[in-house]
Amino acid sequence: VLKEFSNGTEAVFQFKSKGLNSYMKFMKPNCFEDLVAANALYRPGAMSSNAHVKYVHIKLGDEDVVYDHKLLKPVTKKTYGLYIYQEQIMQAVVAIGNLSMEEADVIRTTIKKFDRDKMKTFEAKFIKGAMRNGCDKSKANFIWNKLLAFSGYGFNKSHSCSYSMLGYYCQWLKVHYPEEFFEVNLNFCEDDDVMNLINKLKDFNLQYSLPDINKSYKFVSRKKIIYWALNKIKGV
Repeated sequence: VLKEFSNGTEAVFQFKSKGLNSYMKFMKPNCFEDLVAANALYRPGAMSSNAHVKYVHIKLGDEDVVYDHKLLKPVTKKTYGLYIYQEQIMQAVVAIGNLSMEEADVIRTTIKKFDRDKMKTFEAKFIKGAMRNGCDKSKANFIWNKLLAFSGYGFNKSHSCSYSMLGYYCQWLKVHYPEEFFEVNLNFCEDDDVMNLINKLKDFNLQYSLPDINKSYKFVSRKKIIYWALNKIKGV
């Protein structure tokens, strides 16, 4: 099923856009965590910083993984040293800045509101805690500013997991029950997407046929043949 994400994501929830379809072919996901990361990375903020490309380069071995501090390795190990999720920002300020989880959650919401005065208070506390954990002041400032930059586009991992699970279910149905999957999706997709799905049928050993006046008011499948829908013919 994961391999099929590299072959195409047509009609797959949250992955069916042309952009994400191309991105999955570029990423070549081989674990569920990759799907979760893709959902968070393929968004305007992350893409503007090129984080979506950097993730793939590191994943495929074209770049080295770099951790900002040994205490942050457990936080970013699954994302190759990158901060992708809001939850990671919270974990990072706790791990290296000695802040509480309550304070970390306030930081998460404060960043979104661009409350600079409140952020200065947390910055001083974070720097102090990071220095206690072995960072010099310049390194502590570097990490803080990096967390701020990443948190500007960080996506909620719990949402990304949910979206990715639904997407995986869709892809599983496509792989294991392709005839039923395409029949249903052809009947409910936008008109502009019909030919994309029709062109995908051959990859699953399916064929399509001209409409059958006795069977196919809508798209209907019989013995691995999907009959064109009469209601999709303009003027009929």
